[in-house]
Amino acid sequence: AKGQKSYDILQKTIDINPVSIKQIYSDVKIVRKSTDSLVFNVPAGAIPSTVKASIGLSEMENPYGLVAEALPYLKSYPYGCVEQTTSSFLPNLVAFDVSKKLGMKLPDTFADKDAILKKGLDKLYSYQNKQGGWGWWSGNKADIYMTAYVMYALDFVKRTYPNKLDNNIYYRGVRALRNAITSGRSVDINTRIYGYYVLSRCNYKYKSMIERM
Repeated sequence: AKGQKSYDILQKTIDINPVSIKQIYSDVKIVRKSTDSLVFNVPAGAIPSTVKASIGLSEMENPYGLVAEALPYLKSYPYGCVEQTTSSFLPNLVAFDVSKKLGMKLPDTFADKDAILKKGLDKLYSYQNKQGGWGWWSGNKADIYMTAYVMYALDFVKRTYPNKLDNNIYYRGVRALRNAITSGRSVDINTRIYGYYVLSRCNYKYKSMIERM
């Protein structure tokens, strides 16, 4: 600002960083003796001032401890698409099941199991398209692999928490996957095998499954 007899100036420093992509590297090592070390390789093109490292130590009696420590990240993962939602929801289901079978306590953030189940299921339900399948996003054309992946998770719910599952959505998904695989359209062999595997878990088996592959 400038007047007839006086003026003032505002100076502000602005950081200018080169165009770059944030990358996160992680590793896990079991320390058995005092001389053990953990080495991180910093990429040659990394900007020195942006490199940050952190190390967490924990005592555990079995490998389950590694899984338990990673679970809070999966719960809070900012998932959005069908694949990310399923990849966050399914490990939580497995963790609940394993902790029950082995009698192990999950982190306190998993005390609200019913809320976690409902949130994950509601999200996947909302992504199912009119034909009963799942694409990468809500309303997308069904993708056979995505449909099989979601059905694998829903079948896990059916086996472990059957009273939590919407059977109408479940069986619509089964029919959509079955129709997609047997429609005669070109499907790569890996996706076809996975699709048939998921259908077999859903108690849909074909005598000619091998021939169909």
